[in-house]
Amino acid sequence: MTAPGAPLAPGQERLWTRQRSGPYGVYDRSVFAFRLHGELRRQALVQAVQRLVARHEPLRTTFGTVDGRPRQQVWPAGPVELESAGAAPGRAADRAARVREAGARIREAVTRPFDLASGPVLRTLLVRLARSEHLLVLCTHRATADARSRDVVAAELCELYAAAVDGRPDRLPALPVRYPDHAARLREQVTETGLAAQLDHWRERLAGLPAPRPPGGGPAPGGPPGEGARCALRVPAAVSGALERLARQHAGTLFDGLFTACQVLCAQEARQPDVALATVAGGRGGPGLDRLVGAFANPLVLRGTVRDGTPFARQLAQNARTVAEALAHQDVPFGRVADAWLPDRGAGPAPLPVTVALREPPAPPADPPGLAVREFHPTCLPPESGLAVEFTRTGAGDLSGVLTYDTALYGAAAVRALARRLEALLAAAAVRPDRPVGTLPGPAGAGGSAPTASGARRPAHPPRTLTACSP
Repeated sequence: MTAPGAPLAPGQERLWTRQRSGPYGVYDRSVFAFRLHGELRRQALVQAVQRLVARHEPLRTTFGTVDGRPRQQVWPAGPVELESAGAAPGRAADRAARVREAGARIREAVTRPFDLASGPVLRTLLVRLARSEHLLVLCTHRATADARSRDVVAAELCELYAAAVDGRPDRLPALPVRYPDHAARLREQVTETGLAAQLDHWRERLAGLPAPRPPGGGPAPGGPPGEGARCALRVPAAVSGALERLARQHAGTLFDGLFTACQVLCAQEARQPDVALATVAGGRGGPGLDRLVGAFANPLVLRGTVRDGTPFARQLAQNARTVAEALAHQDVPFGRVADAWLPDRGAGPAPLPVTVALREPPAPPADPPGLAVREFHPTCLPPESGLAVEFTRTGAGDLSGVLTYDTALYGAAAVRALARRLEALLAAAAVRPDRPVGTLPGPAGAGGSAPTASGARRPAHPPRTLTACSP
């Protein structure tokens, strides 16, 4: 057990503050969900979850205060409760009813508040849909596990379950570093003068930039979140391939091309050239950090100028340099950047612009004996930024994309329009990268009459519930 009063990593402290600052932290969840097909041995699964929690200290950590300062404490490993739900064996309920019931139980488990001071910070639920079909959901607070932790959880759970079934020791290598030690090093780094130069970079880059607002002039983030919802989009292989080749010509990456398209789209919506979007640095550059469950992610604000006459290729080249500079200064916690950028924002959490990400799909974990394990997304949580655009590579070379949004800020029709325009913009830029960005597909009609984030199609009083993504 760590000594009482161990410091939080800066990213943890930002999320801890959000949790205590009103409604902002309600949806600060990391949800890892898996569909299990085959003959499940429940006791082996319980053992696997317990060993996972014993192995990764953040999953048995609580967050309190000592002398008014946030501190974390790791508790000894112990039993883990695996909640169960679903139709009893032999119950003649139709599948649609079981799926609806499962969705309700999962939403309840995901949205139930966490008591970070008392714990536990991990909630596990096993839902039985049929004799050979189960849903496993692990929900924790983002202060203990980021999105990249999902890959670690999936791979290790499969091995730990296989070891429990076979009655053998697991084959996982010992972890080379403890997360609390990493958090302490980060705190020391933040207080060192060597970080001052990096902070000066952000202060200069973001000087005069106003607080972000949703594209189209919708209400500013910071109020009670609404529903989480998703809208899918697709980028064909020919388009993504052309963008990646173009980016390489300008010392960039595919992400830079995708980011540029999103930037142009947001500039069209905002009708101003000064645009800021965000992405998230993984924060796992140190030795062995990629094998830990923990809170490593750090948002980066990327500011740029979009002029109508600038060719898309030149805009991409500018963004490639901006992204490279941001990554070179990624050690500054976003909270510190926000303090320098918006010193008069008040006591609430720092607002985050629209975020853009490119996800490389992890290698699927080896299926344990008798089970096929597949990831799924059981619920839609509104993103911290209000709108998040995520692209994922597929095996066929194309990209699957999803716009995740907060319905308190965006209407479904507006987001569908944004998705279709983004697809068209990407396709046009891939065919003619020398085309001025001002001539790329934009709002429909003169004056831009496409529905915007605050368009009339948005419900006046969005429901404060989650939209289920059917399992």
